[in-house]
Amino acid sequence: MQKWEYQVISVHWGTDMKGTAKYKGETEALDYVLATLGNEGWELTAAHKDGEVKGTTYCKYIFKRPKEE
Repeated sequence: MQKWEYQVISVHWGTDMKGTAKYKGETEALDYVLATLGNEGWELTAAHKDGEVKGTTYCKYIFKRPKEE
């Protein structure tokens, strides 16, 4: 039976009044994290928006990969 290991990444996004990314580097940073995890064998299985507080959105990204035995 296949066993899995999981990893959860929490991210918060700041937005300006128009709802666009406040910092240009935010999307590039997430792209880098996703590419790095993908190269390590992690697969994105879910993304969940936890909520929003004063223009900041809180999200969780859940990854899994086969567990080495």
